[in-house]
Amino acid sequence: MKILRLEAENIKKLKVVAIKPDGHIVEITGPNGSGKSSVLDSIYYALAGAKDIPSQPIRRGQLKAHVKLELGEITVIRKFSKDTGTSLIVEAKNGARFPT
Repeated sequence: MKILRLEAENIKKLKVVAIKPDGHIVEITGPNGSGKSSVLDSIYYALAGAKDIPSQPIRRGQLKAHVKLELGEITVIRKFSKDTGTSLIVEAKNGARFPT
């Protein structure tokens, strides 16, 4: 499975990021504190179970966050809310939705 597109908003230090890899290697570079680890954590949060996600994945001062991973045949969307916790949507290209 290959990540075709990543969108993340308000995850850890990230305000918003969209990455669409166009090759075999993707470099995530930048100075300390710029959000490199937050990008990788976003991928993990989308794919991990809710019990593996830290209690505060939302960027400080924000109420909501989300990660969307397009993986070809499926799209995974993980949403976070300070009030309601986390929710997961796994959707196939044909529109079928799966609870996990």
